[in-house]
Amino acid sequence: MEDGMSTTTDEAALLTERRARTLASLPNELALPTDRPRPAHASPVSGSHRFDIAPEVHRALIATAGEAGATVGTTVRAAAAALLTRLGAGTDIPIAAPAAARPGVPRGDAAEFLARHLVVRIDASGDPSPRALLDRVREAEDAARAAHDVPAERLAEIVDLAPYAGRSRLVQVSVVVDDGTASEAGTTDPSAFDLAVTLTERRRDDREPAGIAGEIAYDTDLFDRATAVSLADRLVLLLTAFTTAPDTALSRVELLSAGERKAWPETSSGTEREIGEATLVRRFEARVLETPDAVALVCGDVSLTFAELDARANALAHRLIGSGIRTEEPVAILMDRSAEQIVAVLAVLKAGGCYLPLHLAHPAERMLGVMAAADARILLTDTTHAHHEAARGATTTLLVTADDAVGEATGNPGRAPLPEQAAYLMYTSGSTGVPKGILVSHRSAVCMALDSSWDEAAVARMLVHSPLAFDVSTGEIWLPLLRNGQLVIAPPGDLDAQGLKDLVARHGVTGALLSGGLFRSIADDSASAFNGMLRVYTGGEAISPVAVRKALEAAPGLVVHPQYGPTEATLCVTHHSVERADLLTGDVPIGKPMDNRRVYVLDEHLNPVPPGTVGELYLGGEGLARGYFGNAALTAERFVPDPFHGVGARMYRSGDLARWTRDGVLMFVGRTDDQVKVRGYRIELGEIETALARQDGVARVAVIVRQDQPGDERLVAYVVPTAGRTPDPEALAEQVGRTLPAYMVPSAFVTLTELPLTPNGKLDRRALPAPDYGGGTGRGPRTPEEHRLCAVFAEILGLERVGIDEGFFSLGGDSLLATRLRSRIRTELGVELRAQALVRNPTVAELAQLL
Repeated sequence: MEDGMSTTTDEAALLTERRARTLASLPNELALPTDRPRPAHASPVSGSHRFDIAPEVHRALIATAGEAGATVGTTVRAAAAALLTRLGAGTDIPIAAPAAARPGVPRGDAAEFLARHLVVRIDASGDPSPRALLDRVREAEDAARAAHDVPAERLAEIVDLAPYAGRSRLVQVSVVVDDGTASEAGTTDPSAFDLAVTLTERRRDDREPAGIAGEIAYDTDLFDRATAVSLADRLVLLLTAFTTAPDTALSRVELLSAGERKAWPETSSGTEREIGEATLVRRFEARVLETPDAVALVCGDVSLTFAELDARANALAHRLIGSGIRTEEPVAILMDRSAEQIVAVLAVLKAGGCYLPLHLAHPAERMLGVMAAADARILLTDTTHAHHEAARGATTTLLVTADDAVGEATGNPGRAPLPEQAAYLMYTSGSTGVPKGILVSHRSAVCMALDSSWDEAAVARMLVHSPLAFDVSTGEIWLPLLRNGQLVIAPPGDLDAQGLKDLVARHGVTGALLSGGLFRSIADDSASAFNGMLRVYTGGEAISPVAVRKALEAAPGLVVHPQYGPTEATLCVTHHSVERADLLTGDVPIGKPMDNRRVYVLDEHLNPVPPGTVGELYLGGEGLARGYFGNAALTAERFVPDPFHGVGARMYRSGDLARWTRDGVLMFVGRTDDQVKVRGYRIELGEIETALARQDGVARVAVIVRQDQPGDERLVAYVVPTAGRTPDPEALAEQVGRTLPAYMVPSAFVTLTELPLTPNGKLDRRALPAPDYGGGTGRGPRTPEEHRLCAVFAEILGLERVGIDEGFFSLGGDSLLATRLRSRIRTELGVELRAQALVRNPTVAELAQLL
């Protein structure tokens, strides 16, 4: 008797657990291939598309379902789940099906929905075959029916419905199959779902299958009709595969139509153009011979012709050869932006080496680490940095001045590099806490510079404003030098709207490359700064459509060119152009592949994904870096064989997510990992977390990028202290600032008792609280100047008010916001404030006294 009771109790417990598992922690939102972002409130308006499934497929579906002990409805739900998984919706796919009303009185929207629908929770993980997935769906339907048997009043005992409160759609997709036997009781309202598939089986008079009438209803806020049509077509393809290839892995089922498959190679590839065996040195020296007296660069009051620039570079190259430079040897450059810096770059290449730029804003310890990792023996520097701490990492330090050519040989040194030889070594943030060096060849840099997407008139006077260690400088320097252009070198310091206006007015700047963050900052502060320019090329992070419209409206004749590309692919691989503000109605595209480039959007099985589907960007063709310096394992992991272009072809796995539009244009979506772009800088969050985790009193840490105000991205660190410790945010910032560059130091530190986790044990980023940047504490302004400064501080930082003793950076300020602050102070107070002055005097009280 007791054994019987125990068995009954165990079975009841298992049933309860099965019911709970079916309904608990439903996905917040499936990543459906929508055409537009989801609005704040769901609309009841839907469109529909009708389609037909042929009688022969209908018969095969009945046979397939029968063999599996399932219904046609089960088979269709399995195919729908497979389609959604292949289109990037994940592997946990809840699908609603009609059901007879659940007994009892439901309380709340979630309970009301569950009272009228089965929720079939489908596990599509592991790349199953159609047959295996069909078995899973049949079991999932059994579990859904068991969960539906629970009376409405007892639902709360089985599953916590509180997380579903306020969700407009508990389940986004429904599938209903009418076989004429009322086997699927109940009804569904198509307008209650993002997508609602309804199939009605037809029968001849003799009850033989006569085909299936299909209809897909779609939310018009999210989907265009063409997308619904393609979804229906692909569902039919998968249903056919369930009958013809039941034991084939779903990843091997072709989802592209014949037309899409035929067009894919052309869509994914740029125009093929011959670039020959040229190198940066050979192309530059050819330009010297063609136009020796043309101005190569201007920097303030200094200008150099191509012949003069070449002579200075040759003189320094001979000094480098005398110092024993080896072929491809990295030579560190630590110099302000200047004519001499360009001389140094050319000299290193002419001597057969590759240049290793050091970022002036980085701590000395980081510079020394980079030099050690690259085994850089030689350092080129200027008088400003001759005694910099980084100089102790070099065996030989050469000072570069304007008088170097005096008494030196100025002929070409005769060490012509080869096209595949390294041109530069650039270090970026690394996820392990150690920066990684990216080695780029002459051939790749030449391919980028000679691309046909660059406008000749724009490079006529190209602005040079980026740090040499930032890959944007690659385009700024080599586009004009290898084409019919001239470098206009901005003075040291960060560029702002007024600085750009001055350079355009003085030197007639025609083109510039700006990070997305800097472009937005200038457009917000004074879009008229672009007046007189022909082209602005911008990328490195998501581009603000508002900023693009502002720039185009304020600067007649300007064309904005969004671009995309990582350092591993030599600055950029795609291009787009926007000529009129009214033509930009949504997100800014990143465009189409540049010359000789290949851009693939692939799923996890390296299948090309259909238009509208998010996949990972893989970059192939010309322009790829040689790899990561001294890290063969990471090179092999990220630079993988290109299966679409034969033996020896490579492609770079970018970690970026994108999708093709139906017009063959790329849209950037995001990242697959913890790498982010903030103000144009590529940052591995893991490197920041590693640096923080090394500090005393820190037990656990997580770093994320928050955008609590539109367009204002900031790094925020969440710290769990060790027992009995209370972290000091300012001390933590100072400590990590000794090894991390300023742009990688979090703007805010939030102390937590524990890091919030999802039910799967992963960091729950959505549960991390917004930081309180403070503002308005302490003393208020006492003088008119302090009143005006407090107002400007508050406006730039997005705070209601700021006290005169509160530091700009402790309130969430960063380098880009500091540039905007200095621009506003110039406009409001007529005072030119240097960047270091704000660093040394970060409060209103200190600044007011300084001014």
